[in-house]
Amino acid sequence: MSQLISDLRAGGGLITSVQGGNNITVNTVGTVATVNVSGTTNHAVQVGNALGALTSIGIGLAGQVLTSNGPGLDPSFQALPGFALTFNGNTGSATPAANIIIFNTDNATPSFVASGNTLVVDFRLTNLALGSNLASVAGASQNVAMGLDALNDITSGVGNVAIGFNAAQKLTTGGANTAVGNDAMNGGAGVVTGSNNVAVGNEALNIITTGEQNTAVGNGALLVLTTGNDNTAIGHLAGSKITSGLQNTLIGPLGPGFSMTTGNYNLAIGSGALSSIITGEYNIAIGSLNAGNGLSTNSNANICISNTGQIGDNNTIRIGTQGSTFSQQNRCFIAGIASVSVSNAEMVIIDTTTGQLGSQAIPGSTLTYTAVNTSPYVVLAADQFLGVDSSGGAITVQLPNAPTTGRYITIKDSTGSANTNNITVTTVGGAVTIDGATSYVMTANYESVSVLFNGSNYEIY
Repeated sequence: MSQLISDLRAGGGLITSVQGGNNITVNTVGTVATVNVSGTTNHAVQVGNALGALTSIGIGLAGQVLTSNGPGLDPSFQALPGFALTFNGNTGSATPAANIIIFNTDNATPSFVASGNTLVVDFRLTNLALGSNLASVAGASQNVAMGLDALNDITSGVGNVAIGFNAAQKLTTGGANTAVGNDAMNGGAGVVTGSNNVAVGNEALNIITTGEQNTAVGNGALLVLTTGNDNTAIGHLAGSKITSGLQNTLIGPLGPGFSMTTGNYNLAIGSGALSSIITGEYNIAIGSLNAGNGLSTNSNANICISNTGQIGDNNTIRIGTQGSTFSQQNRCFIAGIASVSVSNAEMVIIDTTTGQLGSQAIPGSTLTYTAVNTSPYVVLAADQFLGVDSSGGAITVQLPNAPTTGRYITIKDSTGSANTNNITVTTVGGAVTIDGATSYVMTANYESVSVLFNGSNYEIY
């Protein structure tokens, strides 16, 4: 105490006298006060009052701090305040352990709902909602909702995950759905009851209602699908106009299958592939730069690989595009053909103008024999050798107007009746000539004639 008094005197002369070692006289701007220090504790903080007496505060422990106890009360040393040990909810608490807050509840899953600047922690039925207005419902379970109005209308759905503003907002009873992105699986104006759907991307599967097992990845993928099932669309706006299609697979940027509405069982891989199809079915288009985009809106069962296809195509295969510029081909190699023997052999022929492939009998090999005894007889694609019986009357044989170039056909008077009942060889409508004439008449018994199509007309050989 003597050292303290000495220091105070040296600092400004405020202490004027010490009386009997127990009192301190303090001069404070013209006012003299006497402070009694008798009975104080060494090493303690001293607290004064209006009567001039000092009171010693209990000496604090290591780690404690001097803390106010309110107006009119002496302060005291107290432990540092910790963070809250209990979060009030329906039943339960949150306990800190090794820097981790452990939630304990009888119900299973916490729901966090913001109201103004307050975060309310409410323990509900096996559903987790973060920032959602998910209601407490008895039937729904194992659902996760993150975002304003995510899973807002759920009633009895099980195992759904919705992340994003309005994600799966109108889902009520569907289960095992995953919606990630603003308005993903939102439901639009309807009610969503479908199950096992995956929507990743803003507005993916935006207005689905009862559709199931659909996968949409990309902004606007399967945008307006409502009731279709088992569709897969990956890419920006992929399948964005399909409303009720089944088992379509559309993969690529720039809206593969962009125009499709109710088409079924189609496969499109590549930027904008198969974008002309609206209601067609069983089409396959693979390749960038609009593979299959030349097909009709209702074309069916086509395969287009790096080829646009053509209007009117059905049951047609087109591979590659003839040419030597970008995205075209002018050479072809197919493995597994050379030196391989097959039964029922025919030779492959090609239309050099269109690139269409065909086949015909190998010269000198077995020919297909067709008996003809009615008139007129229109030659079929498989006909090669016609044995004509004109014993019952004259017969006209009509050759096709536009067969494959190089096709040959033989006509034979098989009964020796041509002299009596002539056999006339012509074309359908007489549009194509035979050695410059519209017809050739067989008048000799057992006569035969062979013709070959040269690309524009027939020649006798």
